[in-house]
Amino acid sequence: LGVVLFSRRNGKLRPTPEAELLYEHVQRFFHQLAVIETFGEDSNLARRPSLRVATLATYGSALLPMAVEKFRRSHPDLQLLIDVLDGEKIYTMVGQGLYDFGFVHFPLNQGDITSETLVSSGIHCLVPADHALAKLSRIEPADLAHEPIVTYGGTVQLGSVIAKAFLDNHLTMNHAVATNHSQVVRKFVERGHGIGLVDPFSVVDLEPGGALRAIVFHPEIMISLGVIKPMRRPLSKLDEEFIAVVRAVSLTTRGA
Repeated sequence: LGVVLFSRRNGKLRPTPEAELLYEHVQRFFHQLAVIETFGEDSNLARRPSLRVATLATYGSALLPMAVEKFRRSHPDLQLLIDVLDGEKIYTMVGQGLYDFGFVHFPLNQGDITSETLVSSGIHCLVPADHALAKLSRIEPADLAHEPIVTYGGTVQLGSVIAKAFLDNHLTMNHAVATNHSQVVRKFVERGHGIGLVDPFSVVDLEPGGALRAIVFHPEIMISLGVIKPMRRPLSKLDEEFIAVVRAVSLTTRGA
């Protein structure tokens, strides 16, 4: 193959990043081979709608389950594969045609990929329903001056932008918990560790009257939901219908 697949560290043989990527490709190949081998066993298989979707974890935890629930009302036999990957792998594997499309932040056109922004929304504050801040219609850095904050760390782009919003207001954020994952923010807020600043698409499933409220944060820190598609293959009608449902569900984040 011309690449190093394993390296020895501390007396142990470990796979390189190239080996891990190759392993994912091999796994996908065997999955597709299994589908071909069993194709003749189910006479209805060819007629059943199917989707192969790559997504960031942020969308896989709330937005996509809600969209699938709505989509299955008109497509009850839908066969669905949803894999959670990091952004770089989504671009690579969608470009190679291993997925029908993928959902990412801030979509870009590159290589074998075309992209579209579906909706943009601002960062939200995640507040316990019984907290004094839960009565506000929007929350500003000054409102959070004495609150422990649970949000993204400085290694995450959004984390740096959020910290700057406090500095621009001559405040230092009390960063009680830093993480790179939206659902971790949500869980820590649920357990009373502070006020969350979070991607709005990760809390789209919050129920009115529930234990948490998602409140618009000001100044606006916008984040985009985008879809990327392989250039070599046009989207099917089914693909387009599902993406439209995801867009419709995601619009509920605006002004939440």
